[in-house]
Amino acid sequence: MSSTPSLIHRQHLLPALALLLALSLLLSCGVLDERQEPAPTPTASAPVSSPAATSTADPTAPVTSPTPASETLPTTVAPAPDPGPAPAFPGLDALADYATAAEGDPEAVAAAVRAWGMEPQAGPSLSAMAQDRIVVAADLTGDGQEELIVLTSNPVPQTISGEGNLTIMSAGADRYEVQFDALTDGASEGLVSLLAVQDINGDGRSDVAYASESCGAHTCMADVRVLSYQSDDYLQLASGITAAYPDLLALEDRDGDSVMEIVVHGNVIGSVGAGPQRASTLVYRLLEGRYRLSEVEYDPSDLLYFRVVDGNIALAQGTINEAIAIYTEVIQNDSLQASGVFATPEEEVDALRSFARFRLIVAYAMQEEPSTGRELALIRAEAGPFVPAAEAFWAGYAETRSIEAGCAAVAEVAEIRPEMLDLLNSYGYANPFFTELDLCRGTGTGLPEPVAAGLDPGSCAGCG
Repeated sequence: MSSTPSLIHRQHLLPALALLLALSLLLSCGVLDERQEPAPTPTASAPVSSPAATSTADPTAPVTSPTPASETLPTTVAPAPDPGPAPAFPGLDALADYATAAEGDPEAVAAAVRAWGMEPQAGPSLSAMAQDRIVVAADLTGDGQEELIVLTSNPVPQTISGEGNLTIMSAGADRYEVQFDALTDGASEGLVSLLAVQDINGDGRSDVAYASESCGAHTCMADVRVLSYQSDDYLQLASGITAAYPDLLALEDRDGDSVMEIVVHGNVIGSVGAGPQRASTLVYRLLEGRYRLSEVEYDPSDLLYFRVVDGNIALAQGTINEAIAIYTEVIQNDSLQASGVFATPEEEVDALRSFARFRLIVAYAMQEEPSTGRELALIRAEAGPFVPAAEAFWAGYAETRSIEAGCAAVAEVAEIRPEMLDLLNSYGYANPFFTELDLCRGTGTGLPEPVAAGLDPGSCAGCG
């Protein structure tokens, strides 16, 4: 009799335990969420379908998930303000007004520039090097707030080569203000191209490198500039860097000091009057706060004239052994070509070799070598057009062994025998121009400054 109640108790307890176990499994699998509100009790007007009933949903309809209650719906982005009618170029006030209305959005400002027809254009030489950007946002002042760098061009230019501008705008207390524009900063007229926005001078802030290019009847010239914010103002670190038809404008840290060098290649003038030319690579370094030309490397050339120029450079810089080797090559190397400037190739070759023999006399004298007398005998035997210069140098040098005295004598004879200078000055305005003072050991005027470095023009009278 005592076992009957226990059996009944177990019969009632087992179903309850099974139900609890099933609920626990459902909760652990995420099928039921204890945070969900209980489903409403079905009424007679809304009968509950039997589990065996077939679904009538369209199987091809896309399945969409309900938006979670905690997810914030995206806000509507306000459209960019209407740019309105195009202002007269350069439209500085309109740019500042629009940047203020657009809250400094670079894409909106770029769209306004396009709508006004002021989209920037690159000059013919700079198109491959210019950044294809209308607006660039960058912190140029180091205050954590980005400035807007805007490139524009005049849709109705007043010059054949076009007009462009670079503008920098900063956000003030209640509006954007133009802090810089290239048109009023002394840059040459022409289309403006953005070359780089990066730390160029190594101070940790972004700088702006740009160039304007203008074209004349024969030649396009690029004016390269570097703009840096210092002492509450935008300062030009580079100005006066001008290159004809540049095919390379690059910023390179060549010496690993985190300061960029400006590298320019090209410099060939497209005019017959400029004479024969060879391209060159110019390297500018930041020295005492300004970019200055520090290296010049000429492209190879097989013209006899340019080897003479190379010899003149070596002599003026005091690398006398190099000068002697080059002048000797001019005299002996038959593979070097005439430029075509003279009436016949033979006339040009004879003149340049005569000049090289004269310069060898000067070079050997600078080394105090006995070869000077031998070279004098050779030039006398050749009877070339520069024999008077050689004779004058030897006359001034022989008694005192003074290079200065010899060169002073050369300058005097050049005044009464100007045909010697005429020969050297026949190569066009892109090449060196010689005066009486240059004839003895100078390079002539017109070469880049570092090329002729090493000779103090005030060290002697008439030594050139």
